[in-house]
Amino acid sequence: MLFVGSNVHCWWYRTPDIFCPIFYNNTYRDAARILHWAHTRTSTKEHDHVFALANAFPEVMKEITIDYKQDFQKLIIQFYCALARHDLSILCFKNHTQYRKLCKTSSSNSIKEDNANESSYEVPIQKFDLPSWTGVYGEHYEHNGYNTTFKNFTFNGRVMQVTCSGMTNNQHHAEVSALASIGAKDIPPIPQQKTNGRSGWSLITRVRPPGSRSDKCIEIYNARWGVTELNFQAKEEIIEHLRNLSHFIPIQKPNFEWIHESSPLLIKSIYLHELTETLEESASYVLLNGIQFTGFNFKYLHPRYPVVKKDGDYYKLIGMCMIKGADDFMDDITLEEQMFEIH
Repeated sequence: MLFVGSNVHCWWYRTPDIFCPIFYNNTYRDAARILHWAHTRTSTKEHDHVFALANAFPEVMKEITIDYKQDFQKLIIQFYCALARHDLSILCFKNHTQYRKLCKTSSSNSIKEDNANESSYEVPIQKFDLPSWTGVYGEHYEHNGYNTTFKNFTFNGRVMQVTCSGMTNNQHHAEVSALASIGAKDIPPIPQQKTNGRSGWSLITRVRPPGSRSDKCIEIYNARWGVTELNFQAKEEIIEHLRNLSHFIPIQKPNFEWIHESSPLLIKSIYLHELTETLEESASYVLLNGIQFTGFNFKYLHPRYPVVKKDGDYYKLIGMCMIKGADDFMDDITLEEQMFEIH
């Protein structure tokens, strides 16, 4: 393959495998990596959005009939269902933040410039009627290979039915109301740094997740070395992070505490910034802690869990949540399994 573009002209073998892993057989190629590239491509014939991936997913394509006369909508749903059964990393996607940054300076028609509405940034795959679990409204992970041992799912037409435990705060409306009274004055100042120290401080609060038998220390904000005072934006980020966490963990008036980075205290961090939608106070969300994705070859990758939003009688998948220090985070959390129908 020859690449021809405004900034590069080269043969495929001159592209580093970290940037174009799909060309190298020795690179781990999960569904997320392939779909990261495929979802941003166009095709003269819509059927080729499926058929062009025959060499990438030969086992999956054994279930597909190569026939351009068949109904495309049925074909593409059949393909994604087969792909998910083969590799559930199809669920590993995030928002389009990075993609927007790359495309804002290009002349691509794939992106609609509208800073007021993030969902207006579209990629070619979004013109098709696909369910949320295909990652159609997000951007699949390009470099980080994730996999899971979870198998307790099936399909009913275009609906993915998963049976697992989920972490949600049933009292989140009351919790958000209580958190609304928290202001910048409630956040304690950063402890004074030692003159010979080069470490930072973590602002934590102690919470008890649903189904847990013990309190856990959750990091709310990290003040790097050299930061001696929180500005207005930092305080707003702290309050917003608390409100987002309150959808999954009961948080009333938090007891803030600054912990030095050298502290032996085990601190967990829950990252929700990669979700494809901004969390709404009036909506209900579930962190599917029964579906854990871990790094395939990258030991430094922290576990990720799908997050779904209640949408009528069904749920909508809105991306992944990363939990740093999650190796033992879920150990004492016992939640009853239930079926989530994701459309």
